[in-house]
Amino acid sequence: MIRSTGDKRKTYDEGSDFIPTAGNDKRVKYDGKDINEKSKFFLPRGFESVVRVLEEKKNILILCGAGLSVSCGIPDFRSSDGLYNTLNFQGLGLTCAEDLFDMEFFREDPKPFFTFAREHFYNTATIEADQRSDDSFSQSTSSSNVYEPSISHYFISQLQKKKKLLRIYTQNIDGLEETAGVSPKKIVYAHGSMKSSTCMKCMSKMDTSEIEKDIINGNIPYCKRPRKKKRSSECGQFCGGVIKPNITFFGEKLNNDVHKALQSDKTKVDAILVIGTSLSVSPMSKVIDWLPKNVPRILINRTDVKLEDSSSSDSSCVRDGYTFDACLLGDCDIITKSISDALGWILTPQTQNNCVQHIRPERITSEDCNSKLGRTFLFPGAIFNLEEEKAAANKSRVDNDGTTSETTIVEVVHCDECGKQIHCDNRKSHYDDSCAVMKCVECFDYDLCVDCWKKPEIRTNHFGGTHIFVRE
Repeated sequence: MIRSTGDKRKTYDEGSDFIPTAGNDKRVKYDGKDINEKSKFFLPRGFESVVRVLEEKKNILILCGAGLSVSCGIPDFRSSDGLYNTLNFQGLGLTCAEDLFDMEFFREDPKPFFTFAREHFYNTATIEADQRSDDSFSQSTSSSNVYEPSISHYFISQLQKKKKLLRIYTQNIDGLEETAGVSPKKIVYAHGSMKSSTCMKCMSKMDTSEIEKDIINGNIPYCKRPRKKKRSSECGQFCGGVIKPNITFFGEKLNNDVHKALQSDKTKVDAILVIGTSLSVSPMSKVIDWLPKNVPRILINRTDVKLEDSSSSDSSCVRDGYTFDACLLGDCDIITKSISDALGWILTPQTQNNCVQHIRPERITSEDCNSKLGRTFLFPGAIFNLEEEKAAANKSRVDNDGTTSETTIVEVVHCDECGKQIHCDNRKSHYDDSCAVMKCVECFDYDLCVDCWKKPEIRTNHFGGTHIFVRE
């Protein structure tokens, strides 16, 4: 624990965990509070230090992705056996797997998505049995009955029960966090959810259960709401628009709930837990960089996560050669079960009887516990190449000595004022307005195209013109 000495310097007991070091003394203010721009954390007890920080913290913010649900039978997207590499996209009439969640393609032909949704989100065996009966549709076919939560879902639920969960930002659309008992008030669906849907024509909102029968029967769901205004060129009394589940496709703006929640959570968070995601999809990939730099960050994933260091050195999400204070690599369920066992938590009676056992992880190196490798712990299922990591670390040291290599970063963003799509290219953004975006440094994911930013009235409408924008 921290002790105060006569000369007002701070010292630490040997048993303390995640001890912050001096690091960068520069401080910034956010909402009236001081936030240390950069901090370092030691792990004197290795894996036990990670366990203890989760035991001590009260406002843990979680970022999670597809790796959280893989053990439930839901494939991830980008691994060798993930959706994009195994999908028979040609059989669905797609040019590539990514077209499945492309907004422009969906507008042209929604059939491939709903064909996929029928097979992926519903129990087709039960469906076929029901269709052979007198009642062609049964509530037992509801998507909520197809998959069961994983151990990792119940681990998050336990964090809530222990009053340690600030918020979970999930990139998943399966809703298994709620099924495991996490309150909807604690969940932000960053990429939307299958639980609700919207008519693309009249914009009526509805529960997805209203269109499940159409999806299960292999039909495109059309809106049956009465027309709001009947035009002479339109026939029939119903709207007839295509109904789309409220999941975020490529080409759509991110749910505004993410921005609102992060603004609120920024001054409350005291630890960040990343579970089952490579954080490779923008803008969720930028959350780590945007949150305070003085809170511990813990990664639970099969592979290491390398974030683009696109900021200046003072505001970079990267510490001295590493991003996460502890990397727990391996099967997410094994890791979360090991943490729970170490804390004495019983997740559910079912998980207690699960074959997953408490595992003592292998620490990569104890020679330099403050290095990235010294912060990495391997569990069963980890995908990790020690020689490649050492080579990357050596290259990083060479680059820091003065050798730089330019990386091309192309990002697609939308102007939050006019909605225009901008293909940002870091090679051209400093001289080509069409490839540049003006980003608010005080808001998460608020971007303007250069044309909108040049209009004083638009800048003034955004927090009275007090927020600063940078060109990227």
